[in-house]
Amino acid sequence: MIIFTTDRYTPAQTFIIDPASVKLAEQVSLTTIDVYFKSKPVPIGNQSGVIEPGVTLYVVPTAAGGIPNYTNLSDYISSRKEFSEIASSVDASVVTKFTFSTPVPVKTGVEYAFVIKPDFKDSAFSFWAATEGEINVDTKGSSSGIAGKYQGKYFELSGTNVNWQPLPYKNLKFRVYVARYAYDGVIPSGSFPRFELNMKNYEFVTFTKSSGTFFNGEY
Repeated sequence: MIIFTTDRYTPAQTFIIDPASVKLAEQVSLTTIDVYFKSKPVPIGNQSGVIEPGVTLYVVPTAAGGIPNYTNLSDYISSRKEFSEIASSVDASVVTKFTFSTPVPVKTGVEYAFVIKPDFKDSAFSFWAATEGEINVDTKGSSSGIAGKYQGKYFELSGTNVNWQPLPYKNLKFRVYVARYAYDGVIPSGSFPRFELNMKNYEFVTFTKSSGTFFNGEY
């Protein structure tokens, strides 16, 4: 029997954007991912020895079985939270929002993963998750995990930065936000906007040299 030692403070969680939830759009843009911290290190004198360590979240593609598939995390769009911006709670009620400066394009119906990477390894970083057999903080009874509709896959690192081990009985508590775009300053109600392009029979001329001053709108 092989026993893997995993890093609970560097987790990865997979997710899929259901096309039916976004009016059958083939691609959407992620703006924010909510994560719920159970605990974080003390600012000074913690296990890592780093003063006020922060956390970075990355969105990456997956391989067969949902395993996070990447070579360098720095190649992917990320969102960072400094120590003071990370909120933890004893009842999974407080959220830490990882908002991307550039929305992340993802295809609907395709499995992706987000990787949560603290600056340095510190076991005081922990995250709220639905774990089969553990106490549900809401009902105080034994948790049966999460509903199949929202089923993802949870992974923890083992040994190297790419050796991900699945924990099938566990899923992080999280929330994913998708962008809605306004058309002419208005966000259509209840649907995603549709744009129509009217291609007219214009001729285009390119000038390589000019003489004199031209004003906007002259032609």
